[in-house]
Amino acid sequence: MNTPRSSIPDFVWPGIPSMAGCILMGLQFQLERSQWLSAETIRALQLRQIERLVAHAYRTVPYYKEAFAAAGVVATESLTPDNWSQVPLLTRESLQEHGDELLSRSIPEEHGQTFEKKTSGSTGRQIVVTDTEGNRLFWQANTLRDHLWHQRNFRGHLAAIRSGRSAKDPLLVKDHQSWGNSTGQIYETGPSTVFYQRMPIWKQAEVLQARNPEYLLAYPGNAVRLADYFRAHALQLPNLREVMTYGESILPETRSACRDAWGVSVSDMYSCEEVGYIALQCPKDDDNYHCQAESVLVEVIDDEGRPCQAGEIGRVVLTVLHNFAMPLIRYENQDYAEVGAPCACGRGLPVIKRILGRKRNMARAVDGRRFWTDLPPEIWSNFIGLEELQLVQDEPDHIELRIVAEQPLNETHESSLTAGLGRALGQPYRFSVRYQHETLRLANGKYERFICQV
Repeated sequence: MNTPRSSIPDFVWPGIPSMAGCILMGLQFQLERSQWLSAETIRALQLRQIERLVAHAYRTVPYYKEAFAAAGVVATESLTPDNWSQVPLLTRESLQEHGDELLSRSIPEEHGQTFEKKTSGSTGRQIVVTDTEGNRLFWQANTLRDHLWHQRNFRGHLAAIRSGRSAKDPLLVKDHQSWGNSTGQIYETGPSTVFYQRMPIWKQAEVLQARNPEYLLAYPGNAVRLADYFRAHALQLPNLREVMTYGESILPETRSACRDAWGVSVSDMYSCEEVGYIALQCPKDDDNYHCQAESVLVEVIDDEGRPCQAGEIGRVVLTVLHNFAMPLIRYENQDYAEVGAPCACGRGLPVIKRILGRKRNMARAVDGRRFWTDLPPEIWSNFIGLEELQLVQDEPDHIELRIVAEQPLNETHESSLTAGLGRALGQPYRFSVRYQHETLRLANGKYERFICQV
């Protein structure tokens, strides 16, 4: 049983949390109830909160004052689904170019201190977003919600593998006494360990074996590499109960690799650094992600700007409900997702079925149309020593297959691999193969299986 931490030494049960813990518990009390509201009620409450945000942005943020006026948006009107669609999109490029103009000139004092968040800048310039302590409470509350949804034992050991993109020492390992503020302000927790995926995979395995954690947090691609390494070397993590993934689109083989190596399930989460949590995997259905509607409005729209229906794929548009320092209103983060049907679990929170990635992860057919790839790992999983592969479309009819392997494949295996990939893609692509010694990751540590450069 997870028992709340008491700030009064002699009051062991029930515990009396600290003031900071009480605030998070108060939020959690509301989140426990709001998740069961109808989808219509949730949307109405979101628009009610956004009305405050839009009015504030119009009064105090130069960028929005001009953008709303140009689009004919009346910031004092009550919001409806119809007039909400008239609010202009904020593109990633605009966020980069107009950062200072997007800052509020009058941040409410009650929202607490401000701080900066920087995105990873996977393919170019970083984005810097100013946020408030008040809005950060929702990050902490959603972290705790995810733990509670999946019934984690806070007394266990948590190992978190971060990207380490800005770490001076990629081999650094940090051991902590608790899981951090999101959990530790309310509950007594076990220890945690943080290290980086820039560390060689054998070293990562060594760190994990020494700690033998109950929970592992990692990028999906790195979790697969670790699982494959443990299986290949007959290693075990006897205490492991669950793998939690974040940071990049989950791979088709992630769940099966973790199950085969350690006998555990995978819980995924969808977030981005400038926004925070977007959606969490449903605790009852691995195929569904519930949007965190109490802190972000998630829209998925088609190329005409219309809302996508269940089963349709579109562009992700986000509105952060409580960042009054640098409002992100209808922010297009360049991700694509598939809308899901209402979840059988009964929650009214909107559903995302799949997070597919960025436009650059779509292949281009020889006739010019774009499509999402479906590459079953069975195509390459039987090739011993093949650690990673990545397909880069650098010409309309050509794909460079980049491989990290213990040693190059022989000609027969190369031909078999490229033929299998060609069949899966369904296009008459030409293939060339390039072997690399280093991991196939972007500057931010993320892995993308398919990248289109045309």
